[in-house]
Amino acid sequence: MPPNKELATLSPAMTTHPADWSSPPRYDEDSASTRNDNTSDTVLKSKKPASTPRYVYYRLYAPDGMLACKKHDQNRFIGRIKATSVPPPHTVASLKRALVQAEELPDPDGDLTQLFLATEAKAAMVPSARVDIMNGNIGATSQTPMALVFLINPQPSLQVLDDNDETLPTVYYRLYNSGGEESSLRSFEADEPALGRVERESIAPPRSALSVKRRIAKVEGKSIYRLADLFTDVTADQARPSDSLVDQTCGSSTMNPIMFVLPGHRSGVYNRSTQIAALHPNVNPSNILGVNKALPEGIYSVTNSRRSVVMELAHGGSANGTPVQAWANAGPADMANLNQLWLVQLTSSGYYSFRNLRGGTYMELCGGNSANHTEMFGYESQGLNGGTSANQEWEVIQAEGFYKIRNRKSQTYVNLSGGGSSNGTQIMGFADTTGTSGEQDELWKFTLRSVTLSDVLTALEESKHRFDDMLIVSKDRFFYIPDRALLANIWRDSSLVSQLRNSVFSDQAELVLAFKAEVVSWAAQNIKADNISLLCGFICPEGNSEACNWTFNQEHSCMLFLSPMNGSPVAYGNEHSSSSWGFF
Repeated sequence: MPPNKELATLSPAMTTHPADWSSPPRYDEDSASTRNDNTSDTVLKSKKPASTPRYVYYRLYAPDGMLACKKHDQNRFIGRIKATSVPPPHTVASLKRALVQAEELPDPDGDLTQLFLATEAKAAMVPSARVDIMNGNIGATSQTPMALVFLINPQPSLQVLDDNDETLPTVYYRLYNSGGEESSLRSFEADEPALGRVERESIAPPRSALSVKRRIAKVEGKSIYRLADLFTDVTADQARPSDSLVDQTCGSSTMNPIMFVLPGHRSGVYNRSTQIAALHPNVNPSNILGVNKALPEGIYSVTNSRRSVVMELAHGGSANGTPVQAWANAGPADMANLNQLWLVQLTSSGYYSFRNLRGGTYMELCGGNSANHTEMFGYESQGLNGGTSANQEWEVIQAEGFYKIRNRKSQTYVNLSGGGSSNGTQIMGFADTTGTSGEQDELWKFTLRSVTLSDVLTALEESKHRFDDMLIVSKDRFFYIPDRALLANIWRDSSLVSQLRNSVFSDQAELVLAFKAEVVSWAAQNIKADNISLLCGFICPEGNSEACNWTFNQEHSCMLFLSPMNGSPVAYGNEHSSSSWGFF
């Protein structure tokens, strides 16, 4: 069975793009790298004439667009600091710290931003590299500014601005849904409502397909455009991968606009696109932390420190007002386990949301009330554009080897009522109990139950097997690892048994595809939260080995191969066996 041409093809080691799609190099090709005779450090230099006295010019970016600078001269989007204000040694790291301090940015540790030599640079600068700023060789003029880019959207006080500047180079684009054109908020011709334009300088570096999509989503006021397919050629057979760079010729005129096509909408799991949407290049989502830098995003079970009970949504109910309660920890093969799993993600305001996997609703403090014993329940999204409200947003704070969970609006904490161990014990909002006998009622342990795409690719690379052509058919950031007993139950409860008896399948490759389809169908019925996938792969091997499905073991330490004949674990070849193609 040949791969679907609409899928993005990835090898375990890297993404492979057609020859005309450039991938980020280690350094910007427009920069000059020289060796200092007295050290092995790299000294980065540009070729533009410098201002006098010496300044370092820069632009600030969030992923969605440009930020205004506090230390600007005439143009509020171009900041500058004196080169003498940067403490030695002059490295990328020390320069970045100076910029962060001058602009009073929320990145004191420097792990939420990247520095680029220029706004058109193809890759961020290496923190240890030396920079020649005293001789006017870095960010020397307002026409050649550097770029400081946030990896995630910063706190709300830093607003992405949208000034129109017709003197700047323009990117033209055209909007589509699956059936035709969509009207653009940035339309400028009455007879071309789908044709919009945006300043190229407002797109965050590196100017990848993902960066362009994020900017268009911002100016159009529709976050769904982050998930759109991007085409730069109307005759192209497939969309551009999200980490491919979009050069200055793309969208340079109304005759060759960049095209954005929204995916067709179907409910539940079927509304997920089949092409991968990478994050900011070279950024592992598991390393992006919240306002407290306390907890990586992912799927978690949350256990009380005093009692071995976990936080669950009662019966996994999807109705608004379903109570959040304490319950004994269900086994990984138990359907009730899904009631006890929460997708913990950063919101646009920098707090966390807790979304139940099975119910699909968000953990909410009733009315954001600060009174003790305020009930907590699952509720649909209450924010703008599908976002969360302050009642549904939480800080996760490290404490005593555990975590405290504080509501954004009420500033009260998630509390196990009376430290109870009985199933159904209320979980509620309560004042801070630090230093009291009830302190442990507000301390929680988070156990990660998901892996990222980066984790999956790393595991494939480290496997003793060779995977020549592995397709990714999920764009979701997080993969839930179903227990092998759960997968066996899915197989047992499916129609595969009767189909096998009736010889429906012509070969085993068809059977493994059918098994994967059963897993997708099961997920659509039982998992209401978006932005996640169950990890269930397919391998069609070379030689005499039979096709099989695969996932990871519960410890995520090794691959687990499954027979499509009964869903049970099987051995897969030897260390020299290889896969001709497969997907997950």
